[in-house]
Amino acid sequence: MLSAYLLAAVIGIMPPVVMKSPRVRPMSQTAREIVADAARRSPTITRLLEIIERSDTIVYIDLDFNLRSEGATTLIASNTLCRFVRVVVGQMLTPHRRIEMLGHELQHAVEIIQAPQVRDASGVRQLFSKIGWLLTDLSYESPAAIGTERQVRKELISSPLRR
Repeated sequence: MLSAYLLAAVIGIMPPVVMKSPRVRPMSQTAREIVADAARRSPTITRLLEIIERSDTIVYIDLDFNLRSEGATTLIASNTLCRFVRVVVGQMLTPHRRIEMLGHELQHAVEIIQAPQVRDASGVRQLFSKIGWLLTDLSYESPAAIGTERQVRKELISSPLRR
């Protein structure tokens, strides 16, 4: 049926169908399952995912065995239409801790999203020097991300789907 709509749009009978791709893009089946579980169990994570979906930013979510910290968020590229952010959570964390860190890192992604002038690593450093603090030249922290992590922890403890 969709192909009929597309054909009609091409020949001018109907307005074109605009297909919107998701802004949140888990990079593996495991990452997809973690994001789905987190969204079911945490209203805070659901809210962050909704903000991302309404933004100009595509957020890739991945897991990593060799991460030096529990999580990381990186602005990897931007152009005039879109920004690309990578959120990584430690694969070796417990299931609860992975969700907490997902919330923490998604908050960092939202902080970047809410600063449209941030288009590169220099902009990220400037942003976090204003809203948080720099840990090193390449890592930063914010009170909002720490608060989000704590809120997600509370939601997981009170969640009926507790594991």
